[in-house]
Amino acid sequence: MLLAVWNDCYEEDRIRSLTLKDALELSGIDPSNMFNVYDLDDVKSTFDKSGMGQSATIGLTRPG
Repeated sequence: MLLAVWNDCYEEDRIRSLTLKDALELSGIDPSNMFNVYDLDDVKSTFDKSGMGQSATIGLTRPG
């Protein structure tokens, strides 16, 4: 949801992973296992993760 809202509000299709982590914390969600989610087989088709560490970005994979 946060990635879709980010795209609609800022017209950016990618977000820095640290920015997403901060947004989760502000929302009251514990982001400690956030990075493990991207390696799950059924999630890989939904998220587009690029880069590593502080330069990593995340986007949503669009249908089609």
